[in-house]
Amino acid sequence: VFLTLMSLFDPGDEVLVPSPRWGTFTSQLTMLGARAVTVDTSRTEFLPTVEQLAAARTSRTRGVLLNTPHNPTGAVYPAELLADIADWAGRHGLWLVLDECYGDLVFAPARHVHPVQRVRDCVERVVTIGSFSKSFAVTGWRVGYLYGPRPVIDAAARFQTHLTSHAPSVLQYALVPAARGAADDFVCTTVALLEQRLALADKELADVRWLSHRRPGGAFYLFLDCSQVIGRRYGERVLDTGADLAALLLDEAGVAVVAGSAFGVDDHLRLSLTADEERLRTALARMKEVLGRVE
Repeated sequence: VFLTLMSLFDPGDEVLVPSPRWGTFTSQLTMLGARAVTVDTSRTEFLPTVEQLAAARTSRTRGVLLNTPHNPTGAVYPAELLADIADWAGRHGLWLVLDECYGDLVFAPARHVHPVQRVRDCVERVVTIGSFSKSFAVTGWRVGYLYGPRPVIDAAARFQTHLTSHAPSVLQYALVPAARGAADDFVCTTVALLEQRLALADKELADVRWLSHRRPGGAFYLFLDCSQVIGRRYGERVLDTGADLAALLLDEAGVAVVAGSAFGVDDHLRLSLTADEERLRTALARMKEVLGRVE
């Protein structure tokens, strides 16, 4: 992501970023002297509308940064919405940066598509970021890829030479079979496991006090709405923020979640579905017990 942003944007440029968002997006733009203009999607099912983007655009706007399937919400952009955004961005001469790191991890009936499939003439203004980390469970390897217009890719390659040189060769060779499709069965198995864990979480959270969530279309998180907890008490502890609740769950239940403030919203928690079913069931039961004592 950073290489792409370095290649496209200058100090003073503005980039539209739907919020909630992966916190690194805004931090990296700040490091470049550019500005992330966040677009609130909390009332539009965590998907920005073209109208919202248009309202946020100024004379300094140079691009739009999207992430689908989305971290932390699990939202998957419908094909029609992506096409509309790509068309709108193209008409205004904006870059469309598309983070597809969770692109293989999609739950039916959601379907992940690329905007170029619908708007062919946007191809020269779209840069796509992909990763092997999530699909193939190698998050520690940090091997990803870009595709887009040749000048952008060339610029990113030059920047990488002076930052990390390259991803370790042994890891690149190890992932060649995955890049050629030899590990597609592994991805299918992973999606099936995540769907089972999602069903378990849906069931166990159905009667948990104070929490609600939208069913994700992809990735491997639940983004839990904890707004009903804000201002309540657990014994002597006052839960003024989602971060307070995250700390409570860690202290009292031994369950680690990420406070929504890490993603630009204060009244949500991100729960990962990457633990096996036994651990997930135990974690959810402990959360339920602690939340049952919130007053």
